[in-house]
Amino acid sequence: MAETRDLAAAGRDHAAWLAQIAAANHDLATRIGALGVLVAYDDDIDILFCQFGPPAEALTETVNDWLAVRVDPETLEILGFELMSLRLPATGDEPGLLPLILHAAGAASMRSLAAEITEAQIRLAGDLNTLLVRSSGRL
Repeated sequence: MAETRDLAAAGRDHAAWLAQIAAANHDLATRIGALGVLVAYDDDIDILFCQFGPPAEALTETVNDWLAVRVDPETLEILGFELMSLRLPATGDEPGLLPLILHAAGAASMRSLAAEITEAQIRLAGDLNTLLVRSSGRL
């Protein structure tokens, strides 16, 4: 019984943490526009990496079974994300996965002026925020 309560408390703590990350990223589309996007896929481990701006020290926080966000440990700003197990059939059915991949690719292929934010960058930021909020409410 104590184990069940501990798991429930851990779930609530994780949900609160994801909500804090979502709240700290109200300007994500603007930052993506200014920093740029790098997307790479590692076929050996089946992970798609998406990085905003130059490499930086980050914490990796699991959002769900197939998404982890990389956040600045001080500000909780999202610095990128990782999509895992893309070849698994169940992963392909996840709501929000395909738009996230397509918008990441679109944002990476666009080189805009710092003052101009592309539609793909706005949608990418919205996709990440939606997934964070959805996951924080699910636990």
